[in-house]
Amino acid sequence: MVKIAVLPAVRSAPVALHPFLDAELDRWTDPRFVQEPLDIPLGRARARHDAHLGADPDFGPQPTRRADLPDAHATAARIALAALEVMRGRRPAAQLLRCTSPEVYESLARRGSTAARRAAARRPSARAGEGRRVRIRRIVLCHPADDAVEATVILDEGDRVRAMAMRLEGRDGRWVVQALQIA
Repeated sequence: MVKIAVLPAVRSAPVALHPFLDAELDRWTDPRFVQEPLDIPLGRARARHDAHLGADPDFGPQPTRRADLPDAHATAARIALAALEVMRGRRPAAQLLRCTSPEVYESLARRGSTAARRAAARRPSARAGEGRRVRIRRIVLCHPADDAVEATVILDEGDRVRAMAMRLEGRDGRWVVQALQIA
């Protein structure tokens, strides 16, 4: 017979640096201070830049056919979960930079930083949106064009069911979210 003993957890003692340094460290690591995303209107700036230079169709994002793109169903599922985590303040918006248009990224980043700030103000020691696990109930895809997919994702948050709609367009061999709405 094997006996199992539960040992107390080993805790390391906090290292005191210097009263001034400890105060500075606490000030800079306070979760209530979340840096806002820079308010740069990338979509409008890009349009002005292209109009000024006479946009060359051979340079810039190139449309990609659906057959040359990864599975749209799996991509929509991953992006939906990641976008919801950003909107809850649990994931940095920068992780979605490559798969979103500048307008969608700007909106997600603003909403994510607001959620993180609210959660830090409510409970400074808790993470934003913690506690509710999200499951995907269903994904419905529609193919309006060869390089575009419109996805409806039904998300189950335990006590709440939400719907997310997104338009994915094939650009440079990957799906890019051009529009995203959640209800």
